[in-house]
Amino acid sequence: MAKTFLELTNEVGKNLRRSTGTTWTALDTTADQIFIQQAINEAKRMIEDDWENDTLITAMTFNSVASQHTYELSTAGTPNATDRCAPIRDKKTYRLMAFDVTDNEFQLSEVSREYAERAETLSTTDVAIPSQIAVYPSTEGVIVHFPYAPAGVRNYKVYVKNPQDDLALAATELTIPWRPVVLAATAIACEERGEELGMDATRWWEQYEKAYGAQVARESYEHDNTLIPETYDYFSR
Repeated sequence: MAKTFLELTNEVGKNLRRSTGTTWTALDTTADQIFIQQAINEAKRMIEDDWENDTLITAMTFNSVASQHTYELSTAGTPNATDRCAPIRDKKTYRLMAFDVTDNEFQLSEVSREYAERAETLSTTDVAIPSQIAVYPSTEGVIVHFPYAPAGVRNYKVYVKNPQDDLALAATELTIPWRPVVLAATAIACEERGEELGMDATRWWEQYEKAYGAQVARESYEHDNTLIPETYDYFSR
């Protein structure tokens, strides 16, 4: 079950002997809460950066504009991209998961940023149905760049890993599983503050590694490691 930022603050506070688990009923600016909330967001960012969790993957859509080459998905995308957004590639083919979904859906071919920029500079001709795309990070999120601009409005879908913004409001729910975040935040806090009577930071990191590993294992599908048999008949040639 997802936990809110306030609930996470109480959970970490409980591990640090600052809360019973329900002591804090609202977020405030006390030193204890600010310290704990900072640790929670640091732990959240660390886990999100390390793990392509299913809950972070989303199909981001946007519409093209005639003669426009680039689209910043932090504003053009639905939902908007965050500043740590990253494109997703197919695990088998490593092809970029970007599609034109206007009529009959088809997958776009990925090109480099340099190729897209050079093509944009050298060509002034728009194309009715672009087939190539470059996707690269920006300071705000992710940019989609067509080497040859669409001639009109078309609909596109790009699969991305879109980490949640830092938690700030009490009622905001954490997207990824909460237990690894609480344990990592506790370990970070112990390293910064020093231990009193409880487990030291090393032990908290050990607990985090177990919880993190258990959550990652839940997303390990059987087909990830399925061997595809060789069907070519070499002996009949």
